[in-house]
Amino acid sequence: MNTVPGTGQVIATSRGRSAGLDKLVERYPTALEIASVDTVDLTSVRALRRRIEGRRLDALFVNAGICRANESTPSEVEEKDFLDMMLTNALSPMRVVEVFHDIACSRSLFAVGSSLDRLQANNHYRRPRVNI
Repeated sequence: MNTVPGTGQVIATSRGRSAGLDKLVERYPTALEIASVDTVDLTSVRALRRRIEGRRLDALFVNAGICRANESTPSEVEEKDFLDMMLTNALSPMRVVEVFHDIACSRSLFAVGSSLDRLQANNHYRRPRVNI
């Protein structure tokens, strides 16, 4: 990451502490800011939006993805698992875009994707994350 003072800043978000992000902030203290947000918690998303009031976004990348019951057939999947996936992978990312769209620059890039983290040792997938 090469930055010239005053030319750009990245707001990286996570639900909790991230050792990797902490190391990047140490390396790029004027260019990188960490904010806490959980995309499935609309109150959390709105709080971040209020926190950055007065700033403009050149780009917004929303990356969320969970998978539940991925070994099940549709008739075996618990409805709660399906609803959690839809909230996390579809509705919440669109809410993020809606909440932040008014601070986009005229030529901003907003991108929404869904990716599944690698299966964890305990057979649970990680929760979503958003990068603003």
